[in-house]
Amino acid sequence: MTLKVGILQTGNPPPPLGDRFGSYSAMVQELLGPQYEFTTFEVRNGELPAQAESCAAYVITGSASGVYDGDTWIGTLKDFVRDASGRAAMVGICFGHQVMAEAFGGRVIKSPKGWGIGLHRYDVHQRADWMDEAHSIAVPASHQDQIVKLPARTSTARRSPAGTSIQPMRHPVIEKYLENEAKTTASRDHCHADAAFGAEA
Repeated sequence: MTLKVGILQTGNPPPPLGDRFGSYSAMVQELLGPQYEFTTFEVRNGELPAQAESCAAYVITGSASGVYDGDTWIGTLKDFVRDASGRAAMVGICFGHQVMAEAFGGRVIKSPKGWGIGLHRYDVHQRADWMDEAHSIAVPASHQDQIVKLPARTSTARRSPAGTSIQPMRHPVIEKYLENEAKTTASRDHCHADAAFGAEA
């Protein structure tokens, strides 16, 4: 049976990058591979699954919007994230990571340090079962927001060397894989993008 993955697309790369690398949905599909059945939901246009169980897993993409912007679609997405809790696996990337945090009681702000852009290195301080033995990782980043308060019962797997970035967060209630082991993750960085995308972002 093919696993159904819903991509909750909340934005697109700016035109020069989108023209070269495609949509966030296309990047996620390339990253995960052809063994999955994908459905893309344009969340900004009001598209969301009718039921959380419509897909076994969801990926929430990045967006130029901030989770604190107050747009109606952002509130609706937070409601869906809470509704899908324990009913589908969920991965949040960049904006997706932040909307998951706020949906479960965390707090996101615009960073007083400004933009984080380019290839960023993070130290692994809590190893999850699915991780390899690397002590640090480098991933493309393009963000100006950060989680300053984690949701309750949430842990982090990696942090920036200065300890100021929460990367990624794991929440036991919303974590669910096919074998009913509770696993969900979220990353502020654009882990779906390759190094060339990161260099040009």
